Amino acid sequence: MAFKHLGGPRAATKNDTKRTERNLAKVVERDSNGHIIRPVLLLRHLEVVDNYFENGCKNKSKALRSAGYSEPTARSNGQSVFARPDVMAEIAWRKEQIDKRWEATRERIVEELSTVAFANFGKLLTIQDDGSAFVDLTQLDERTRGAIAEFVTDEYVEGTREDGVTVKKYRIKLHDKLKALDMLMRHLGMYNDKVTVEGHISVVERLQAGRARLHNSSTIEGQAEEVEDAA
Repeated sequence: MAFKHLGGPRAATKNDTKRTERNLAKVVERDSNGHIIRPVLLLRHLEVVDNYFENGCKNKSKALRSAGYSEPTARSNGQSVFARPDVMAEIAWRKEQIDKRWEATRERIVEELSTVAFANFGKLLTIQDDGSAFVDLTQLDERTRGAIAEFVTDEYVEGTREDGVTVKKYRIKLHDKLKALDMLMRHLGMYNDKVTVEGHISVVERLQAGRARLHNSSTIEGQAEEVEDAA
């Protein structure tokens, strides 16, 4: 949100933000769970809010013009609409809904990645006395099933047509476990890719270090040539 003062527009300060929050607290109503109750708006004001969210809540004047307000009103008297308690409450309600959807999406992403990253198919493997093994799909629970990328059944007959035996083979392809772990760690911010440089190195010191490396490289090449000549 931009505020104007003598000398042109300026960025919102902490005091501006606190003032906005205090004003908002006066106009919104909340239910027993603390969620904002959606107000009832005039259709024209509702259209303004629709346009405001369509442009990413960045341009109030454009939202007003798109709703049919005159250019003078849109340019210099937009607060006559946006400062209305019901309009402020509607905007706050919509932002709360967006936050809820984002939080639900974030939790779902973590849940889906965790399903792949921590799937344990070893628990489906049954080892027999002779050392052979088979997969018992009756033990496949819903969470583990979510880690399967592909499931193919091959069925054929072994032996003659009269005494042949029907054989079924299953081929299971899993989602990439390591990739899921990597994506999950990045999503949760568990990687520290930033390199912290302690202390301060001046330009002069960097030049000196570069010259020293160049000198050492030349010395080594000279020694190598002497060795080759001696040989």
